[in-house]
Amino acid sequence: MTEISADPPAGATEQADGELWTELVDSEARLRAMLNATGALIIATDDQIRITEFNPAAERLFGRSRADALGRRYSELLPAGVRRKVDRDFERVLGGKSIRLFENAIAAAEGQTRIILWDVRRLADADGTALGVVAVGHDITERA
Repeated sequence: MTEISADPPAGATEQADGELWTELVDSEARLRAMLNATGALIIATDDQIRITEFNPAAERLFGRSRADALGRRYSELLPAGVRRKVDRDFERVLGGKSIRLFENAIAAAEGQTRIILWDVRRLADADGTALGVVAVGHDITERA
């Protein structure tokens, strides 16, 4: 998710433009707060499978900062042996097939193996054009 400047764009001199800009900035701040507050891993990509969102839970699990993850292919975070499969899975999701309740083992930053339950869905615009993928993961290691 792109950060939005608190300053209205040049030319937004009318009160209505200023109010709309304020609403947009407030909405982005609420969304950022939700992403930061959840314990679930949230990773979003664009249609080229490059990371566009990487919340604090994902930072902790993968041991990478959001800034370091943004712009990388999601599969780059994973062991070389699974990258091709993950890329194919994400391409299927971009094509319209969701992957729900899929479990896999992830080598966490601390060196432990964690079992993550994923729900991976396509992001699309109002016309149905694929914008990217969102993957929401829950660490179920203690339950497994």
